[in-house]
Amino acid sequence: MPPLITFPAEAWASLILTAERDGVYLEGNILKVLDPGDSASYKAYLDKAVTTDKDKRELRLGVTKQVQDQNKELLDAKEEIEQSKAELESALEQAQEARLEAEGASLTAQNDLDYMQKRTQFELMGNIVRVALWVIAGVGVTTTGMYATALFILPPAGGETTLLGNTWSNMFGILLTNSFSIIGTIMGVKYATEGRGGNESG
Repeated sequence: MPPLITFPAEAWASLILTAERDGVYLEGNILKVLDPGDSASYKAYLDKAVTTDKDKRELRLGVTKQVQDQNKELLDAKEEIEQSKAELESALEQAQEARLEAEGASLTAQNDLDYMQKRTQFELMGNIVRVALWVIAGVGVTTTGMYATALFILPPAGGETTLLGNTWSNMFGILLTNSFSIIGTIMGVKYATEGRGGNESG
């Protein structure tokens, strides 16, 4: 145990007067080594100083603990905010990737649809052309067969075939005109459809 410290009477008087007037007491480890002697007033002052010092220490400890708790809460809140920010950024990146994937899928689907439409139109036009040509060829063959029959198998009375020849020539002219008209109409529709599709995509 360290040696005790003894204050002169004037020092004790100043300490007691300061305590009574301002409520200020000695603090710290000096209270453990201060010798009040046999004076009751010195002992009362020392007891009061010890009690006050203890209360202040507990108050400071409580304030320190409160500050530490608040700092911990602030740190936890900061971590939560950073975590939420990271999660939000990740969600935004995923949304961006999903949007790009959706746009790519939409573009692919649109291209496939355009391809299928053009292919269907091309096949339809090809079928129409084939049917029209078969009809024209059939009519031409039939007309030619009838004309040949009239010329060689069952010639008309008097042998006049000029009218049949003119009729046959006119029929073939009509057939050729119709065939070119059908093909021209189909090609015009094809080019108009392709031009419209190009303007819409542009």
